[in-house]
Amino acid sequence: MNRKNNKIAYHILIFFLKGVSKLPFGVLYGLSTFFSYLFQYVIRYRKKVVIANLKNAYPEKDDREIRKIVRGFYLNLTDTMLESIKAWSMTRKQFEQRMKFTNSEILDRFYAENKNMILLSLHNANWEWAPFVQIYMKHRYMVVYNKVRADSSFENFLNQMRTRWGAEMVASNKTALLLMRKKEFETPFAFVLLADQRPPIATNFWATFLNQETSLITGPEKLAHRFNQPVFFFHVNRVKRGHYEIGYTLIAEEPNKMEPNQILLAYIREMEKCINKNPETYLWSHKRWRQKRPENMPMSD
Repeated sequence: MNRKNNKIAYHILIFFLKGVSKLPFGVLYGLSTFFSYLFQYVIRYRKKVVIANLKNAYPEKDDREIRKIVRGFYLNLTDTMLESIKAWSMTRKQFEQRMKFTNSEILDRFYAENKNMILLSLHNANWEWAPFVQIYMKHRYMVVYNKVRADSSFENFLNQMRTRWGAEMVASNKTALLLMRKKEFETPFAFVLLADQRPPIATNFWATFLNQETSLITGPEKLAHRFNQPVFFFHVNRVKRGHYEIGYTLIAEEPNKMEPNQILLAYIREMEKCINKNPETYLWSHKRWRQKRPENMPMSD
């Protein structure tokens, strides 16, 4: 398909998705249930990867327990996909009915002190609805993301959904530049990084995450130390279908006073608590553990 036809196809897709976003929630969840069955049993979307990741993470669980989590994973995956599309047309009232914020006041002290923050999160439950938090957050909510290579119009569509309530998207290759320009911002910002997935290349940080040797990107900790910004664990948990709870846990108030790797290790432990609570809502389909630790690379645990 040439570039012109590719662009036309994406415009048609965007038009279709905008129509889907206007469907009632009941219809969307009916479609999601159907699609979850399709993804799991017909397309078998990365099913071997999902099962292998779960068995490695939870060796104590038998096949019946693993199958139950797998079913829940595919349903959460398709729910997240359709809820993300629904976000295009959702009203503030609809978001407020479905999103609960448990302790956002913990951030206000740092706003009063004019401090920027780093929020470390993960691909759990519906992470795509999280930018709605800007409505209640005094800091500017800025999300680091990887650019969509396929088509700029599709990327714009995705980012328009994510920024409807004032959140801002920052391409990952501009992260350091933005932090160095922090004095130009009148309002302190909260920098959001979903740093739980596999790094592009293996790093020198390896630790046990979900019972497996895991490489993690070290950028978040380096940024925290360089700019001495408070670091929070920012999590989204599913309360019930279509309803979520957002909360914050302080990991490092003064990163400069912490030992190397301490922030990343605390981040891992918080992620594990979140995932173990509802393992079916984590994104198990990523090839997270494909990298293997070099023999000369020590563990950071």
